[in-house]
Amino acid sequence: MTTHDSSLAPSLQWQLVVALPPTSEPEQVAERLVLLAHYGVDWSIWGPRRARYWDALMERVKAATYSGPTLNDWWSDLTQSLTSNPRNPAERKDVTELLQYENQRAVLKTLRNQADITVLRVRVIAETRRNLAHETDPVTEEGDA
Repeated sequence: MTTHDSSLAPSLQWQLVVALPPTSEPEQVAERLVLLAHYGVDWSIWGPRRARYWDALMERVKAATYSGPTLNDWWSDLTQSLTSNPRNPAERKDVTELLQYENQRAVLKTLRNQADITVLRVRVIAETRRNLAHETDPVTEEGDA
């Protein structure tokens, strides 16, 4: 299932690449934020630690929920610990909109209590995107690794 609609937010486009079971709206927001953090990672910083990236991501997603009562607190903590920044204006807009989601408590609860499944879903999306990119172009983005 590949869909590319440039009118959609980047994180929504990424989610549409693979058919995963539906989730609640707060779970979708959590997943989209983790996707944006993942694709913004500065891979040159990770070096040999890259082998344990997915485990580290899950730990950091959960740990960041204790940094404060808002999604902005969570985002700041997570992206600083990962060395991650949105890569372009569309991703920055996506992050800004998601960080203003009304039911922040539900999203933070998802990130705290379901970090493992959220990161697993992000990994499935990233690996699917990487595989699809390799089929059409052998040179892919680092974040798709």
